Amino acid sequence: MGPPSARPHRECIPWQGLLLTASLLTFWNAPTTARLFIVSVPFEVAEGENVHLSVVYLPENLYSYGWYKGKTVEPNQLIAAYVIDTHVRTPGPAYSGRETISPSGDLHFQNVTLEDTGYYTLQVTYRNSQIDQASHHLRVYGECSKFDSEISEDAAWPQDTFCWSLYPQSQWLSPPSKPAAPQSQRRALWS
Repeated sequence: MGPPSARPHRECIPWQGLLLTASLLTFWNAPTTARLFIVSVPFEVAEGENVHLSVVYLPENLYSYGWYKGKTVEPNQLIAAYVIDTHVRTPGPAYSGRETISPSGDLHFQNVTLEDTGYYTLQVTYRNSQIDQASHHLRVYGECSKFDSEISEDAAWPQDTFCWSLYPQSQWLSPPSKPAAPQSQRRALWS
């Protein structure tokens, strides 16, 4: 075997050193903290049910947090505040008596109403006095009415439009005794 054609040791080219330094600095930086994120549990809530606004990520080193009604933090919209070290809960002007603030940062609602629909904002205060906040839109659905339905006798299947006549608050088990709705009040499902 002959001698190798390349030198056994290569000298570092200056730009390679710069790349190595940049990549090491990237790995040595502390990871960025996750942002506050709020979800409704359950996601969809009907009037009269209970719902939790849960904090998916509650950061460390917190001093306190507070929940507000609305998309902004206004003192008159404070629902409740919680101081972590003392475990003290303080209701605010927007407190209705149906909300409970938990040590984990969640806000629990009992017996929600349509008026509870809207934005809710969580504001957290860190021990170093920095403040962070996140908002979530809660949608409360009203109760649906019960309907009877019947197929209009003058609808021919499948050539014509299929029509439904809906009668609110009818008995489900009795046969429809009402005449079909006038043509002007019918809704076409498809044509």
